Parts: sequence; C-alpha cells; structure tokens
Amino acid sequence: MKQVETEVPTPVEGVGENEEPRRAVHIKYPMEYKSLLDIIARGIRNLVVYNRGNTTYIRPAKILRAAFFERGFPKVYALPIVFSQVRFVLERLKEEGLVDKADGYYTLSNASPLWSIARKSTPQELAEFLWELTMEG
Repeated sequence: MKQVETEVPTPVEGVGENEEPRRAVHIKYPMEYKSLLDIIARGIRNLVVYNRGNTTYIRPAKILRAAFFERGFPKVYALPIVFSQVRFVLERLKEEGLVDKADGYYTLSNASPLWSIARKSTPQELAEFLWELTMEG
C-alpha cells in the first residue's frame, strides 16, 4: 500500500483528514527532529501571520498550539522533553539575535529578521531555515 504524504507530521495524533475533530492534539515522542521543526515552523509562522500587533510573546506551549491554529488552538499534550526541545530552538534563535527574552517570555517583534522570514516563507522553508540555524557543525 502506497503511503500518501500529508502536511501533518506523523508523530501527531488527533489531526488528520479521516479523523473526527478533537479538542486536543497528542504529540508522540520519540520523534524525528525535522518533524519537530516542521511543527515549530508552522507555529511561528501562524503567530506572525495572524498577529494584529507588532510583537508576539512566545512560549513553547503557545508555539505548539499555534501550529494547529486551523483546529482552533486545541490543547496540546506532549511529554516535557518536547517542550524542552522547543525551548532549545527558541534559545538558539535568541543567541542569533532573532528573538528577545523578557520576563520568562520570548518576544518576536516586527523589527526582527525572523518576522519577515516567517511572513514571506512557507512552513517548509522556515523549517529548513531553523534546521540550518540549530544544527551545529
């Protein structure tokens, strides 16, 4: 049987064409790092595209919920290590000067180059950008 590629990465339960709509999304672990970056990229892009102001405040859980924005910001269930990995990506973005950190929140302003990258690129292109940024060596 030939598998059909979908936009949703495989380690996510509760999202799919044939599934009943649920109010929660379950992110399985272990997962491939690229799958996680796809989810993060989709979340950052949705936060930027649908933002009504000039700054968005980001936490790992907010990124994961925003990745499934079309489902109405569902609850996201994941192991703490998934949130730690999202925090790792945010820390790398902070080290590169693409996001700031204030009062425990990461902030992404419209003056940041990441804002324009996220707004103009597809989630796949943003995931490739995050891959290149976070992989060392």
